[in-house]
Amino acid sequence: MRELAQPYGGPWDHIKPAITSTVPIHCTWFESLLVESPWNRGNVIIMGTPPTSAHRSSPKARPSAWRTPLVFAELFRERSIAHQTLFDAFMDRRFDHARTVFEGSVQIANREMHPGPGADIAGLMERIAVAMSDVPRGQWLPI
Repeated sequence: MRELAQPYGGPWDHIKPAITSTVPIHCTWFESLLVESPWNRGNVIIMGTPPTSAHRSSPKARPSAWRTPLVFAELFRERSIAHQTLFDAFMDRRFDHARTVFEGSVQIANREMHPGPGADIAGLMERIAVAMSDVPRGQWLPI
């Protein structure tokens, strides 16, 4: 493990010396992970593309990824200080959104890997987009 970690710096510089042959290492395979709340430690928050977290979701399921930093900026502007109440308000506004996109991404990936009758990826994408939008279903403007 120490050999595999050699190319990495940053926090790994502190972790690598602790990796010895006597330290048990548990490796688990996972295909998806939703980071639960909170997404911050002190004044540092994970936020990225796709929405609101460090996970990767299907591009087909993230129609409003641009909203996450905008929401954070709006909340920060209202408070003008990075305090835990800011991060709590952000989580209140974005976590359910992120969960919906995440779960939809997993469903889309499964349907793409195992296509068949009833896969309806387009319908699933629309349901995700509608859930993330204030626009009622069927009232979208063509792009």
